[in-house]
Amino acid sequence: MPTISKISISDFIQRVDILIVMVLIIGVFFKLSVFFAAALIGISELFKIPYRRMVYPVALIILFSSILNARSFTEHIEEGGKLLYTVFPFFMVLIPLLLIIITAIRSHSSPPRSG
Repeated sequence: MPTISKISISDFIQRVDILIVMVLIIGVFFKLSVFFAAALIGISELFKIPYRRMVYPVALIILFSSILNARSFTEHIEEGGKLLYTVFPFFMVLIPLLLIIITAIRSHSSPPRSG
């Protein structure tokens, strides 16, 4: 951020850092919105229930887990460093591998489609 605060565009726009922070916040908002929608669709497909019934429970789970995660930015960075080597491999390797195996078993055992 110190480098961004020194940027000046033809002596017309002086405070570019405010624009950069706004772009970052808007980007995080849209990223979280897409992840939230993907989680709702995934849960609704997995449990065969309408996604609209899961909006509030999933939102509350996200809210309370974000509150309980860390109390300060420093603690947030420390927790993220711990999770990088413990939880992320589970989500990045084991769950996709399990889903591939389940899909292979289902496609192998299901009757062929006519079409």
